[in-house]
Amino acid sequence: MRAELTSRQSEVLDAIVLYKERTGFPPTIQELAGLIGCASPNAAAAHVKALKKKGYIFIAPGAARGITIVKTEPDEDPVSIIKDLLSGGEKARNKAVEWLKKQGVTL
Repeated sequence: MRAELTSRQSEVLDAIVLYKERTGFPPTIQELAGLIGCASPNAAAAHVKALKKKGYIFIAPGAARGITIVKTEPDEDPVSIIKDLLSGGEKARNKAVEWLKKQGVTL
């Protein structure tokens, strides 16, 4: 499970990713409701809204297939990276270097 997502939100994100991988385009809210077993598209829309708020997806206003996947894993927390470095955690240096690169730092 992704750290900042509920297990249900993680399932919904996985359904969106899988659908897009299979078809080449994202599901509509109606299609997503069927994929995740929701009786109402409103329930699926609520999950999509939560994923958008947490930064995992972007939704193009007014587009039926307007879901764009932004990320599938939570961003690394700088504090946890530093703690790993200090404790000598496995692969801590690599995580730190990758995080710095994502921040635009050249090494």
